[in-house]
Amino acid sequence: MSKEFVHLMEDIFSLRTAIIVKSNGGSMQPTIPRDAVVKLEPIDIQQIRVGDIVVYEADSTRTVMHRVFRKFRRDGTGFVQTWGDNVLVPDAPVPSRSVKARVEAYNEDGEWVQLPPATLIASILVMLRYVIVRLKLKTGFMSA
Repeated sequence: MSKEFVHLMEDIFSLRTAIIVKSNGGSMQPTIPRDAVVKLEPIDIQQIRVGDIVVYEADSTRTVMHRVFRKFRRDGTGFVQTWGDNVLVPDAPVPSRSVKARVEAYNEDGEWVQLPPATLIASILVMLRYVIVRLKLKTGFMSA
C-alpha cells in the first residue's frame, strides 16, 4: 500500500467509516488467510490494545498489517510493537500515531468472519509466544 493509499485511508476514516481492502501476503496466517479481503475500522491511538490486529504506516512506501504485542512510552511518545502471526521475529517499534486502522473482519468464501476483540487472554498468549521465541533463540534451538 502506497503513501497515496495511506492518505486516502485517512480521508475516509475522517468520516468515521470502515473501508474494505485486499491484504497482501500471509504474515497473519492462520488468523487471516493469505491475501484476504479485510475490513478496516478507524482507531484512536488511545484505543490500541495488545492483541489487536492493526494496519500501520511502516515507512513512506509501505503499510503493515500485524498484531500488537507490546505498547510502551519513550520520552513522552507512545510506541507499539507488532508481530505477524506467521513471522518468526517481531517488527521494530513504531510511534503509536503510525497506526491507521484496526482489522475488524476478513471475508472468506463470501462471508465476513469477525475477529474477536483483544482480551487479557489474547494478550497473555501474545507475550507467551514472544518469551518462547526468545528462549529458543537464546538456547540456539532456532536462528533469527
